[in-house]
Amino acid sequence: MSSTGTRTHFTAWYTSDSSALEGRFTDVTVLEDRLSSDEDQEDQGDAAWTCAGGEPLLHAVTAVTVDDSDSEHGLEAAAELLEEAGWRLVGGWLAVPTGACVTVERA
Repeated sequence: MSSTGTRTHFTAWYTSDSSALEGRFTDVTVLEDRLSSDEDQEDQGDAAWTCAGGEPLLHAVTAVTVDDSDSEHGLEAAAELLEEAGWRLVGGWLAVPTGACVTVERA
């Protein structure tokens, strides 16, 4: 990270909860994050990131329906869409109330 705190961080959000979707298919969205902890915490690997707001860098609808979203099939489909769009997963998916999220970077 630079001394001005301008490191870039992105999170992909997989949505499988029907209350958070417009249709019956799950989707994946990439959003830019901003550092919400101080630089010392980041240097120690304890950085806390929050959504920076703004337009999604990617939004793609999977071929997986909400009814089939409990399986690994949904996460695999989201990962494929991310890869096709030039993103690479950094780590594993973490469960969130509306689906899952994972840190991503440009491939």
